[in-house]
Amino acid sequence: RALLDQAQLTDRAHEVRSLWINNSVAARVDRSTLLALAARDDVTRIDLDQYRKWIDDAQVSNNQSPTSNLQSVEWNIAKIRADQVWSALGISGTGVIVANMDTGVDWQHPALLASYRGYNPKGLSNHLFSWFDATPDADQYPYDGYGHGTHTMGTLVGSGGIGVAPGAKWIAARVLDNTGSGYDSWIHAGFQWIMAPGGDPSQAPNVFSNSWGNSNGYDQVFRNDVIALNAAGIATFFSNGNSGPNTGSVGSPASIAEAFGVGATDANDLIALFSSRGPSPFGPIKPDVSAPGVNVRSSFPGGVYRRFSGTSMAAPHVAGVAALMLSAMPSLTITSTRY
Repeated sequence: RALLDQAQLTDRAHEVRSLWINNSVAARVDRSTLLALAARDDVTRIDLDQYRKWIDDAQVSNNQSPTSNLQSVEWNIAKIRADQVWSALGISGTGVIVANMDTGVDWQHPALLASYRGYNPKGLSNHLFSWFDATPDADQYPYDGYGHGTHTMGTLVGSGGIGVAPGAKWIAARVLDNTGSGYDSWIHAGFQWIMAPGGDPSQAPNVFSNSWGNSNGYDQVFRNDVIALNAAGIATFFSNGNSGPNTGSVGSPASIAEAFGVGATDANDLIALFSSRGPSPFGPIKPDVSAPGVNVRSSFPGGVYRRFSGTSMAAPHVAGVAALMLSAMPSLTITSTRY
């Protein structure tokens, strides 16, 4: 850090970010600084901070015209019987904090505003512990220039019959830009913030939904982050990928042994053709479970609603069910919640 701090003074290093979650430092440096870092005994290795597409276009293949005429309960919510949990047991996720890490969230969407933890209907809202933007064009309040994060958050907690756990409160980390792409370091920073929002571990969510990934199931760049989240007791879920139906098509991070992957099904409980299959290259069967992910209607920026398909749409269903379970029994461990 001292070397990089000095390099910044002479314009040889930029965008320096300390990442305690995986014991690394991200930075943009010139050649001489790179060689100086590589020569240090306390540097194990240096990796390229890759800028990659993390949102599969197949995940938005069923994008239709905006619509606001919601049904009382969407088919996918009824399919997993979440509405029966609300009515019969009186459990809707109250007392649970959920999070997603995506392209951001339109916090002023009518289906999401009231459940945003940082929202204060009587005065100024406080975003410090409820919103984080790892991208260079970071905003101080939640927004979504792509739409993907708003849609997945709606399935998780949205009101009006679109969300599994509408009684829960949500927070979010934006780690992908308006093209659904991002640097690995942005995602590491997002994982780190989820562990301690605003620098405070007591503000961490109970449930964490991730609807992004890449098709390389062998990629373990985020394995240490997932292990840390598990150790912190944060129930974390990942979409399995949209590279099906071939065997072994599961993507990363869902493929990581310590991760929990979610596949997609349709209204007839059939596995979606696009849903990536296992097993993981590291051994475990993947996905761990499957949930509705075809023609799912949810919130979209601008106060409208759209239908998308993909395992991205399936993951927040499972995370939402975990929120309902933890609302009923807060003492549940990650293992008990998953299995």
